[in-house]
Amino acid sequence: APVMAAWDAAALTEGQLGCLADLEKLMACPIQTAAKAAALEAEAKARDEAAGVPLPPKPQTLRDWYLESANAEPPEDQLAMVARARIGELRAYEDECHQFMGQVQHVLGLIEKIEAQHMEVETKTTSLNSTCERLLAEQMVLRKQVEVMHAPLEYFNELERIGPLLGVPINVDSVQDVDINTVTPTVIKVHPGSDQFVQVLERIEKSLTYFEAHPEFRDSVLFHSKMTQLYVRALAMVKHQVLELILGATKSAKAAYASQSSQQLTSKSFETSAVYAKFRTVAKRATDLVHLMCRPRSAGHKMLMDECFQAYFEARLSLLRP
Repeated sequence: APVMAAWDAAALTEGQLGCLADLEKLMACPIQTAAKAAALEAEAKARDEAAGVPLPPKPQTLRDWYLESANAEPPEDQLAMVARARIGELRAYEDECHQFMGQVQHVLGLIEKIEAQHMEVETKTTSLNSTCERLLAEQMVLRKQVEVMHAPLEYFNELERIGPLLGVPINVDSVQDVDINTVTPTVIKVHPGSDQFVQVLERIEKSLTYFEAHPEFRDSVLFHSKMTQLYVRALAMVKHQVLELILGATKSAKAAYASQSSQQLTSKSFETSAVYAKFRTVAKRATDLVHLMCRPRSAGHKMLMDECFQAYFEARLSLLRP
């Protein structure tokens, strides 16, 4: 009873409780009883061996019970088993969380790298846009300067473009060495009386006006002189055209006059004769050409007009003489 009372507070198994009960019995019996019990046990054992009865298992001693109890794992209740399983799950979740956090950190590193590259690209793009805007502004300034420079050069280049039209090939690089008055005409591309010829005269007049208004340009005086010579040559072509018309009309009138008899040349029919009819045919064309020589910038038109009038009077006088 004292031994059982000492172990009441502990949670013991049934085998342990049985061993304690046997221990109490042995402790309560006197020595004689113990010896008698041992003799009886030996006698029963010898009898069982003689009869061939298998021996019962050796009862567990106190030492064996103590060693078995010390080495055995303590029993676990259901709550402890659930807690142990839950702890295992939580540790697995913890490992997964650590792995997920590692992946998140890796993604964050990539995002930061992309953001840095984006900022770098944005900086370069902004710099490139600024450079392009600056270059565009410089281009506009240069284009305006080229236009300002190109406008005067157009008048200087007109000499090289107009010269071949009048049969005078001119190179701007060697214009100083060319005397337009002594150059023999080659192929004339525009002729007096055509619309192109009038346009050429207008272009020459415009260039002369510009050279006179801007004497500060280098070679302005030289180009003004060469352009004036070209203008005089153009007017001389007009004069030659007028003289050719007068000469042609005179030859035609003389041929027609020679074919008529003296009786046909009466006072009534004299004005309608070939002498006047041939000149009326070329009168309109000759008048238009004479108007070209009377343009405002043709300073030497009086001398050219005098030559034309002199040729006309001599032609008419030659027709009236017998």
